Amino acid sequence: MRMEERRKSPGAGPLDQLMQLPTAIFLARLPIPTIAVYLDGRIIFANPACEGMLGSPADDLTASNATDLLADDTDGRSPYEILRNSAGQVIALRHSDGSTVRAIVSQSMLIREDDEIALVCFQDVTEQLWNSQTALGSRR
Repeated sequence: MRMEERRKSPGAGPLDQLMQLPTAIFLARLPIPTIAVYLDGRIIFANPACEGMLGSPADDLTASNATDLLADDTDGRSPYEILRNSAGQVIALRHSDGSTVRAIVSQSMLIREDDEIALVCFQDVTEQLWNSQTALGSRR
């Protein structure tokens, strides 16, 4: 029996197939850099797209604290707090090569006030910002 055949339930519609997909597998397959940070700042999940954006394997990311990931001064705020409260804003992240990655942070997918995990996606805008600054500089 082929793998595709084992996964599908007979007569299951597309929504049923989606609902049967475990959350961690779904998040890992997202082509959007996604990270989960626990209340104490531990990175508890990073998907392959996040690996690509930050240049570190997910295992290395999940073995670290999100404070190490943030390139800007945290002003005493926890990484969890920064990520939960930065929806729609550009933040600076550290790439494994030492460079800075600028990314827009999504709203946490876990939205209750008592959620202990910030689960956010990033949109890398480093190149866009670089290009716009370069264009501004060439006009002067």
